[in-house]
Amino acid sequence: MPNHLIVVDECEDFRWVDPSGLVITAEEYLRRGRGAPELPVVNLCREHGHLSSGYYVSLIAEARGAKALPDMRAVADLDHAEIRDECKAALESLLARAPGLPGSSAAFSLHVYFGEPDQPVFKELAHRAFELLRTPILRIDFEQATSINFGQATPINFEQATSWRIASLRVLAPQEVPQAHDAILLDGLERLALRMNYRSQGKSRPVDGSADDLAHPFGRAPRRAPPSRFDLAVLVNPQDKIPPSKAKALARLADIGRELRVTVTLVEPRDYERLARFDALFIRETTSVSDHTYLFARKAEQEGIPVLDDPASIIRCTNKVFLAELMRRGGVATPGTRFLTRHSLADIEKERDFPLVVKIPDGSFSKGVERAADQAQLREIAEAMLRRSHVVIVQDFLHTEFDWRIGVLGGEPFFAARYFMCDRHWQILKHAPDGSYVEGVTEAVATGNVPHEVLDAALRAAHLVGDGLYGVDLKATSEGVFVMEVNDNPNIDVGLEDAVVGDELYRRLLLDFQRRIEATRRRGSAKVIRFGRTSLADIEGRCETSATEFALRQTTRRERPFK
Repeated sequence: MPNHLIVVDECEDFRWVDPSGLVITAEEYLRRGRGAPELPVVNLCREHGHLSSGYYVSLIAEARGAKALPDMRAVADLDHAEIRDECKAALESLLARAPGLPGSSAAFSLHVYFGEPDQPVFKELAHRAFELLRTPILRIDFEQATSINFGQATPINFEQATSWRIASLRVLAPQEVPQAHDAILLDGLERLALRMNYRSQGKSRPVDGSADDLAHPFGRAPRRAPPSRFDLAVLVNPQDKIPPSKAKALARLADIGRELRVTVTLVEPRDYERLARFDALFIRETTSVSDHTYLFARKAEQEGIPVLDDPASIIRCTNKVFLAELMRRGGVATPGTRFLTRHSLADIEKERDFPLVVKIPDGSFSKGVERAADQAQLREIAEAMLRRSHVVIVQDFLHTEFDWRIGVLGGEPFFAARYFMCDRHWQILKHAPDGSYVEGVTEAVATGNVPHEVLDAALRAAHLVGDGLYGVDLKATSEGVFVMEVNDNPNIDVGLEDAVVGDELYRRLLLDFQRRIEATRRRGSAKVIRFGRTSLADIEGRCETSATEFALRQTTRRERPFK
C-alpha cells in the first residue's frame, strides 16, 4: 500500500517511478470518495496560483485532514510578491557565506528538490529555502549586483563591490526538471517519503497546530516574539464598500477600550510596516487570500501578535470548496453539495431536482452565488464560473424566510441574529448591476433563545475551522439544521449584532484579545505585557454583565448589509 500520493495535472507529468507513492491526477484527487484513506499529498500540479488545480489540491487535502506539500499556507504565501521578497532577503543573508560561488559567471541557478540541492555546496541554503517556501521543486536564480561609488577617493576594489543577489524564485512543474537531475529529485522524494512514513507510525508529532515536520523538515519554526503591551490595531479600508463594521461600531469599540485602558487605533493598508508596534490586530475589512488583508494577518502572526482573523481562518473561510469538504469530514450537515470542474461538466445531465444554487468558491456578500432553474441555466452559469475557478460548487436549494447567524468567539457563543431574505428575492443581499444593493432585515436574538440544535451545529462547525471569530450561517428546515457557511470577519454593527447585549459585546471582544495576549506571554516570552496600572483582574471586574445576562437580553430588529 502506498504511503503517500503524488498529485499531478496529467499522469505523464511524472515520468519517474516512486515505489512508495501512488500517482494520481488532480481531477481524481478532487473526486476521491469518503472511504479513501487520507494519505499525505505531494502536490506537483503545474500551477498553484489562486483557484488553480494545484491550489485546490492543497486546499482539499487540508480540509480532509491530510498533510500536503506545499501546504495551503505555502500556496497562499507564494502568491504574494511581498512574502517572496522576505524569503529572498533571508536566503541572501546565507548566500554571502556560501562556499563555491562562481567567480566569473554573471548568473547561475540552483535547483532544490524536496530540500536537496543540485549543487551540494549549497545544502544549507537549499534546506533553508525548503523550510521557508515549503514547495517540492524550486529554482532559485542568482545574479551579480555591483555597488560602486565612482566618486570615492580610495581606489575601487571591483571584487569587493560585487555581490550576489536572488533574481527570482520559481516553483517548477515536474516536466521542467532536467533529466540530469532525476537522481537528485528521486533521492529528495525518498527522504521525504521516509519522514512521512516515520510520522505515520506515530513516531513524530506536529510542532504546533499549524506546522509540522513536513512544513519544517529541518527544524522547528522560529519562535515568535510575544507582545509587550495592549495596543489594538484595527485594520479598516475606506475603499471597502461593505465593511464588516461601520464607523459607529468602531467608535464604540474605541470607547469601551478607553474604559478598559486599551488603546484602539485604526490602521489602513498603507500602515503595513507599522504593524509590529501593536500588540494585537483586529481586521475589520473584507478579507481575501489574494490581497493585503492576508498579508496583514500573516505578518501579525509572524510578529507574535494575536490576530482576528488569523491567516488559517482566512484561507479556510474564504473558500467554499474547503468548507464543504471540512464540514463533510466533520459530520456537520450541509445542503447536498457536489463539485464541478471542466472535466465533469457532463455530470450536469444527471441533475433532476431544481432549482439548484451555483457558487464561485471565493464569493462573499451574496456575490458569486446564482440560482439555476434548469439544466440549461445550470450549464450556462457553471461554464461562466469555471472561467474564474478550477472548481465551482453546486448545492441543493433550501428555502427559508431567514438564515440564522451565530457569532462564535474562541469556541463560545458570541451573538445571534436572524438574517431575513430581501423582499421578493431568495438571498439576504440583492446586488444591482450598477453596484448598489439592498438587504433584508436583521433581527438580533439572545443566544439563550436560539434553538439548541442551531447553536450546537454552529459551535461544531466553527470548531472545525479554528478558535477565532466566526459568523456561522445556518438554515433550520423541517428536515433538520444545515450549515450554509462559516464566515471569518463577521459583521458587528451598532444596533444590529450588539442590539441584545450592547456594550458587553465589545467588552467580551477586548477581553478575548487580552486572553490571547496573556497566552502568548505564558508561552515563554521574555517581555511583559503592560496594562498601565490596570491588572487583568481589574479589567475583568469592569464587566458588569454575566454570561447568563448576556444570553437573555431582549430581541430587537434592524436592517443593514452583512457578511
